[in-house]
Amino acid sequence: MKKVVCPACGLVNLEKFVTFPHCAACGALLLADSAEHVPIWKRPVNAVLWAVIVGICCAALGVAGILTARETQRLEVKTLIVYPQIPRKLRVGRLSQFRLGLDALEAGGAHSRVFEELQLRLPLDVLKEFAFYSVSPVPRRTTVRGNAMYFDFGTVEREQPILIRFRPRRAGTYRITFSLLASSFTPYQWRGVFQVGAALPKQKPLMRIAS
Repeated sequence: MKKVVCPACGLVNLEKFVTFPHCAACGALLLADSAEHVPIWKRPVNAVLWAVIVGICCAALGVAGILTARETQRLEVKTLIVYPQIPRKLRVGRLSQFRLGLDALEAGGAHSRVFEELQLRLPLDVLKEFAFYSVSPVPRRTTVRGNAMYFDFGTVEREQPILIRFRPRRAGTYRITFSLLASSFTPYQWRGVFQVGAALPKQKPLMRIAS
């Protein structure tokens, strides 16, 4: 039986030992040409190669996890849809109305029957330029947070539109943004430009009938 002395640590290794052609103590290669006769699946894996393999596996698992999370989120997200009926040309002092029809699209094409924790967000700048007279349905409460006012409607049926009656305070061009938020739905935001004309002068009667 052939004996080989390890050039790295000096241990005497037997040719028939299970770790041959690597040292049983330190793992160093004993014979330069012995590795050529060992099947590739029996050769020890280098530490750097192990690190590369582990890194690739971790990266693959991470990508798979992200894709799975995105797909799950896509299936669970419910989209809030709003059909606004909003006049674009307004007059100072004339009573006007916004009508916001509500709808939603869920996974599988189903429609929500109700909206929970529904809120309308209006910037405070809008309230300075327009006088609001009524909001329907009547909000449970209104709060000011930051630079906006929130109208909290609570639970609203899908068939129930939101109606807002208001009057412009002064003539000009206004850019208005409002948002609708509901529990478990993606927020809806609307932006538009309004042209507010001056108040029409009062017309005098063409003739006066003597009594």
